[in-house]
Amino acid sequence: MALHITAEDSALAASAVPGDPWTYFVQFQAPDIAFKNAMVSQNDPTITGVINPSPFLGPKLASTIDADGVRNVFYLSPLQPQPPPPQPQARVFNLRKTPLGIWEPGPFDGRVIPANPQSQICATIVPLPAPPHAVHLFVRGQAGFLHFWAVGDAVFDEVVPPGGALLGTALTAVHVPDLAAMHLFYQTEDAGVRRIIFAGGAWGPPELVPGTFYAVAGTGLAAISWADQWRLYFNDAPHGTIREVGGPQAMDVSLFDGDVAVAAVNLHAVGEIRHVLFKGPAGGIFGNPVVVRRAVGALVDGVFVWHPQQDLPGP
Repeated sequence: MALHITAEDSALAASAVPGDPWTYFVQFQAPDIAFKNAMVSQNDPTITGVINPSPFLGPKLASTIDADGVRNVFYLSPLQPQPPPPQPQARVFNLRKTPLGIWEPGPFDGRVIPANPQSQICATIVPLPAPPHAVHLFVRGQAGFLHFWAVGDAVFDEVVPPGGALLGTALTAVHVPDLAAMHLFYQTEDAGVRRIIFAGGAWGPPELVPGTFYAVAGTGLAAISWADQWRLYFNDAPHGTIREVGGPQAMDVSLFDGDVAVAAVNLHAVGEIRHVLFKGPAGGIFGNPVVVRRAVGALVDGVFVWHPQQDLPGP
């Protein structure tokens, strides 16, 4: 069996347990509209739970988990009724799960923001010397990227200007620990992926990420990091592949066929185990129901190898 996912405009999110080389969580929207969470542990069949069966679930998802086991999941929902154009608004839903296993409202839950409910969102954790760790949420807004962050229940916000580049539809963010920097990646409506780096208390100028020319607006983005390294995954639409780029080695590796939704997790302290998740037909056979699929990459005898893609097991 596999995890069946909505074939239409819906997203994947994934977050790994820091320091655990086996466990990660996947969030997705099922065909029955329910927002589901799956735990993947040692490649055993996943344990799936319904988080929210709301018919107003937005199609974009994000999730985080910190070193203390605190998990956050995010999605947007339209206001009812929706304000007239040109000022769409959305409500942020943020569920937080404590290490005790209790789901509760997170720090951003219920916040009304000036963004389209269909806007892309992403989130990342910035570890602090002591808990609680900082949770960062980004949403594509009307004039830039809405940036919210929380330390415990204290919430802050700002607008990150896109630096004159056209806003695209996909976002992903990652914290690069050894560089003490947060990287926000976004697609543009012309071509390519741009990156804005937050370091030293300020956002730098946008820069084009090499090797991403074919990452056109409307396709998915995912990023992972470790030490001073980062990797970005995107759907190379013209070539029908998901591509890996980034890092000091400027890798540009075509991985496998995939759909527009992409998520990724790093399961090793130095990036030696990576799982890339995407939507695709069951068994890789066109015409089959759409499920969550994955490719697993690992270091084998000093060489990083991507294994054949497979359906992510499910009940």
